[in-house]
Amino acid sequence: MRERDCPLMDSLVVAPRQCLHGSTTASHLAKCRPSRISPGKTEPVGNLPEYGDEDRRKHLEFIQSVLSRMSTASTVAKGWCLTVVTAAIGFSIIERSRTGAALAFVAAALFGVLDVRYLREERKFRQLFDHARRGEVECYDMDASSFADPDSAQYCDDCRWWSVARSWAVWSFYVPLLLLALVAGARAFFR
Repeated sequence: MRERDCPLMDSLVVAPRQCLHGSTTASHLAKCRPSRISPGKTEPVGNLPEYGDEDRRKHLEFIQSVLSRMSTASTVAKGWCLTVVTAAIGFSIIERSRTGAALAFVAAALFGVLDVRYLREERKFRQLFDHARRGEVECYDMDASSFADPDSAQYCDDCRWWSVARSWAVWSFYVPLLLLALVAGARAFFR
């Protein structure tokens, strides 16, 4: 289909593509996603259609529902981790079993990695929410991957794996569990 045959072309703003940095060079635009509003300007740029307040509100609701699911999944992962690790450590202490301590350590480590993944995704979607609130992404765009891509103009330093793993929500929960598993393992080893 040619561009002039497209029924949506009448509603699109035809302007040179431009990124947040004001660049219009093809090499930069290939790496940088176009934004709807350029800093200091109120007219749309790029080939993105205008959308109304109701569309923006609905888009923000969609992103908020994803954020809620991520938060719930993180909480459920922590609950299961606490249950499995506590049972394994209890078994290890009562039976003086190294296997139980190893199971507790591995379970805490795996649940920790899972929780870091959920928290990282949640941070990326918070960035998407903020950009959608300011009108810098397409309406109903749910792709938050550019916030974790170091080559992207929208890269967020807080979305790195190590940055997320160092957050208090992760280390304050999983480090004590890992230490308890090590203590239970040491107790079983030196019976």
